Amino acid sequence: MKSAIVSFFRGGNLLHANRDGKMTFVSFGQPTGCINNATCFESITFRDDRGTLRTVSEASYRGPVTVRVRGANGGQWFGIASAATVATITSVEAVEV
Repeated sequence: MKSAIVSFFRGGNLLHANRDGKMTFVSFGQPTGCINNATCFESITFRDDRGTLRTVSEASYRGPVTVRVRGANGGQWFGIASAATVATITSVEAVEV
């Protein structure tokens, strides 16, 4: 079974490259809500190319990021954002509608 690999994006731009599938998904932190049909979590844990477990959050990237978790069945998108950020973004979206 092939491991799921992760890549980090903001505004459609790749922030952290996943070279050769060496950043493998381990787990998500607590769910914080949804933005644009993407479930958001406070953090994500992955194993880096040295085998070290790394946990990153919104603070790690100085703002919310989008994460693509890609496995054998394609990819799925998630958000890494605090509950406060999710609440702010969803309240702004509600006003714009």
